[in-house]
Amino acid sequence: MRIHIACFIALLTYFSTTAFSTTYYVSITGNDTQSGTSPSTAWRTLRPTMNVDFQAGDSLLLYGGETFTGRIYLDDKDANNPNDPLVISTYGIQQRAIILAEDSYGIYVYNSQGIRLENLVIKGSGMNKNTKAGVEFFLDVPGDVKYKNIVLKNLEVSDFGQAGVRVGAWQGNSGYDNVLLEDLDVHDNLYDGIQVYGFFSQLGYPHKNVTIRRCKAYNHPGFADPKSIRGNGIVLSNTDGAVIEYCVAYNNGRDNVHCGGPGGIWAYDANKVVIQYCESYRNATNSSCDGLGFDLDGGATNSVIQYCYSHDNAGGGYLLGQYDGARPWANNTCRYNISVNDGRTNAAAITVFKGGTTTTIRDVFIYNNTIYTTPSALNTELAGIGITKWNAGIENVRIYNNVIITTGGVPHIRVPVDYQAHLLGNIYWSPSSEIAIEYQGTTYRDLQSFRLGTTNERLDGKPTGWAGDPLLTQPGFAGVLWPAAPETIPAYAIASSRSRAFNGGIDVAKLIGSSAGTKDLAGNDIPAYGVYDVGALEFMGDTTGSWMGDTTGGGGDTTDNGGGTSVYDRDGRVIAGVYPNPSSGVFVLTTPDFSSAQTISLTSLVGVELLALPYTAGRVSIDARTLQGGMYLVRVLEHDGGVLASYPIVIIR
Repeated sequence: MRIHIACFIALLTYFSTTAFSTTYYVSITGNDTQSGTSPSTAWRTLRPTMNVDFQAGDSLLLYGGETFTGRIYLDDKDANNPNDPLVISTYGIQQRAIILAEDSYGIYVYNSQGIRLENLVIKGSGMNKNTKAGVEFFLDVPGDVKYKNIVLKNLEVSDFGQAGVRVGAWQGNSGYDNVLLEDLDVHDNLYDGIQVYGFFSQLGYPHKNVTIRRCKAYNHPGFADPKSIRGNGIVLSNTDGAVIEYCVAYNNGRDNVHCGGPGGIWAYDANKVVIQYCESYRNATNSSCDGLGFDLDGGATNSVIQYCYSHDNAGGGYLLGQYDGARPWANNTCRYNISVNDGRTNAAAITVFKGGTTTTIRDVFIYNNTIYTTPSALNTELAGIGITKWNAGIENVRIYNNVIITTGGVPHIRVPVDYQAHLLGNIYWSPSSEIAIEYQGTTYRDLQSFRLGTTNERLDGKPTGWAGDPLLTQPGFAGVLWPAAPETIPAYAIASSRSRAFNGGIDVAKLIGSSAGTKDLAGNDIPAYGVYDVGALEFMGDTTGSWMGDTTGGGGDTTDNGGGTSVYDRDGRVIAGVYPNPSSGVFVLTTPDFSSAQTISLTSLVGVELLALPYTAGRVSIDARTLQGGMYLVRVLEHDGGVLASYPIVIIR
């Protein structure tokens, strides 16, 4: 009997949410006096929707390609079932229907959930005439509740006086859970493009599980409001768990005057945010602050910006910073990104800052980025990577494995007096001048003096980093990639195994005590050849002869040779041989006659040089019997430090 009752309840639930749902139609050939429940009895306008309480599972469909003047308003009497959404979309031909909101909002949803909006164009009367948001979800139900399943897909939203798309809550930690904004084209709105916000508190977050994917946010100028930030592309806050990916933001923020924001794509007061595979460019400001590309700002924790491409922004390409009054900022990462000609009016290409004295910022991880920066007459504080001289108390800034290229005397690093950072494994290059590292009041023009004057670019007493040409493809490229993703960038890859960037990085994961990721910007597995490279892109040339994981030489282009192993370079030359095998700890390397080679170096995987011998053609013996078992790196170096060949080897104990 219990089984029969359970089945009856299940069937009743199914029919109540599915069988009894209604589809309503709107077409310019319809009539508002009709029922609207079939294409032949469609409504003519959106006015009848104001008199209907839509049920869970209902649909409201507008005929494709037609324009409907008006608005749609939903509240807690509409849908409000996260498991059976109300759908508002297009029917008929493949073109999207157009909602012409004139001076009002386009679609407003108040205190409801289980709503799906898709395949629509929503237009206001113009950003300087309209005073509303285009699409807005707002929640103020008390009790720290979570309303679920909000989906916006394939919408174009433009010409509104506030945000194009806004999802917000303002009642304690009540908010939305499982929000998807996908394939949105949001442009020419006054305030912002896409905004997610909630009530601020030091405990908990209103929203969770927000995804913003493949969205465009552009031409949002902001306006002269000295008390607020206006003109953002995509900005997210008050959220625990979010992903912003494959998005683009550009031409935002031009008329903002508030010092602090605006920017292309950024998050604040949020936890576990991932911003990845996005492009942000030509964002501006009318103040002395920001106009940024990407940002993890006040109160951000446990978040990462990765695999992104920033270029030609007024402010920094990537900001990592804190403002006064925010909850503590901690454990945020900027990795495997590219910045080109950012900081046109303020900030460094990658900038760390702390505003105010009432809160903290710690654990800042900046590694494996590639930076290219040229001078700007409008920015005297420009640098490749810099800390802004505002408020002290920034703790544990790690700057590892970055390629920093500057021209025209722009400093590679700027760390003011009373601040500090830990730098290891970076490559510094200025094509026509000396390097410039400004650190705690002293400018260093070479790495040796930088090492001697600070504790940087030394690991376990051995030198790391290099000053010279990293041999990248098309340095200076700043073209727009969208709609292609940043991993398709045709520039900034390591062009040759002779580059010091190839197998020249330190093992970041060992030093920071957590994962440093598994992919580079292009999606290649890292490390590609046993040792991490420097910069955003691993070298993916036809490197052969890796000895990793095999006591006899293992994979790659190797052949057995009298009990040993020979390893070939790309031109078919024998570059090295190990006799009889690595387990002995004595390596006899066969060495061809490289006229430019000077040194054979044995280093740890984090770049610490353990042995260095003069290069001679023929055979060189390296006695490694004092070393522990594990993986090491053999390099053949030119007189200027350039790498002719670089291969991992294994010592087995």
